[in-house]
Amino acid sequence: RYLRILMGDADGDKVNIRIPLALVRTGIKLSTMVPSKVSEKMKEKGIDLSPLSELRDDELMKALEELSVDVDSDGDTVRIFSE
Repeated sequence: RYLRILMGDADGDKVNIRIPLALVRTGIKLSTMVPSKVSEKMKEKGIDLSPLSELRDDELMKALEELSVDVDSDGDTVRIFSE
């Protein structure tokens, strides 16, 4: 299982991040695995993943399994989901 973050903007920049959920289980904070530029772009779109880092291991895994975010705005797209 993986957490996927896909982004594309009107300028042609693209991001494709695939994070193994098993790695998240080791206690590594999710926010440290997402590049700062990507986090900034997501925050501009109203998406902040930092609250997920405060969850216990089992709560985090449950939240990530059910997570699905799709944003499409002015040529920018963001998709966050587990697979």
